[in-house]
Amino acid sequence: MKGMELNCLRLKRVIGVNQAFRVYPWVDVTYFGDCQFRELAPSINQWPGIKVTSCGRVPELGKGWKGIRRVGRSKNYGIETKKVGFVSWNGNSGASAINIAYWLGASRVVLLGFDMHSDNDRHNFHDFYPTRAKTFDPYKNHMRCWPYIARDAAEIGLEIINATPNSAIKEFPFMKLEKLI
Repeated sequence: MKGMELNCLRLKRVIGVNQAFRVYPWVDVTYFGDCQFRELAPSINQWPGIKVTSCGRVPELGKGWKGIRRVGRSKNYGIETKKVGFVSWNGNSGASAINIAYWLGASRVVLLGFDMHSDNDRHNFHDFYPTRAKTFDPYKNHMRCWPYIARDAAEIGLEIINATPNSAIKEFPFMKLEKLI
């Protein structure tokens, strides 16, 4: 999302994933699935929006968490439509956030920041994997979910558009963000 003008999203419904709420404090919902986010507790507690996680260990991470809604994880890939309060994990928080959008009533999801390839050995929007990021490229695993998400989205009538330049995800049509706003 480097170099993209995102202030046009201020009046839209936006789910920020991982640390996005720190960069874009105007997002409505912040979602994370990785349990390594215990370092976020002080800053996420101050953030006023809706906070959601599928990390099953959040209650165990300490008393510092406030106001975080926990959802369960169900099937590995796709979009969970039957079990209320559950999401498909999809191997990564970004893809899992599509399920949060579905439960919040979205009829269209626009993907931003889903390049799905490394940029100068930086593999995530966040820095909580400093040693693993240098030795492990997560995108092979992250790419497995998209055919399942596309299938489920088509079945439930959820439109997904990819507005991420140079994205490796090919299951959804690409459109420039400026044309969507």
